Amino acid sequence: MKVPRPNVGQPTLKPADLGNPQAAVLTIAKVDFRQSNFASERSGEKETKCVLEFAEAAGKELWIGKRGTSALIDHYGDESDKWLGKPVPLIRATVSVGGRQSTVMQIAAGDPPLDWDGVLNEGKKRVKKGKE
Repeated sequence: MKVPRPNVGQPTLKPADLGNPQAAVLTIAKVDFRQSNFASERSGEKETKCVLEFAEAAGKELWIGKRGTSALIDHYGDESDKWLGKPVPLIRATVSVGGRQSTVMQIAAGDPPLDWDGVLNEGKKRVKKGKE
């Protein structure tokens, strides 16, 4: 008998869904919090993660880790309802997911927090000049 995969939500947003860019700015359409399928290496327990859907990528979702969630809080506050409609800079990265290397899009995050206003304004300038 063929075993069905568990239903864990929408398909994951991948760089190919956006045309394989090194960076992109997307608009938050939905925010949810769900338990991860993977246990934390430190605690051994499954963690609750932020899951975003974007206006520009309907039907796809992006699971956000602690750094990305902290970046959203730093820039838009701790009320996730207020994140809706906000632009978010994403960058392409290679990460380990479930023990496998994967190329993903992730929120541009750093310590100290990155200058999202500068990143977003630079993106607007490039679009106006026709560079994207």
